[in-house]
Amino acid sequence: MNISEADLDETTLKDIKDKQTLVINTLLEKLNPDNIEDDHLNGCTVLIDMIENNKNFYQQFMKKEII
Repeated sequence: MNISEADLDETTLKDIKDKQTLVINTLLEKLNPDNIEDDHLNGCTVLIDMIENNKNFYQQFMKKEII
């Protein structure tokens, strides 16, 4: 089953984008210098996978001011 953005109502799309933003922010927090190296590696790995596989995540990721 394939679902596209056109199949979803605006409320659902907003909820999805909000969750995506939350995930990105949580992963970026893993890159904080106060965290251990394993957190950095795990956060980087997930962020890279998300960016490579989903344009929406890339666009949201690039909106972050710290980049």
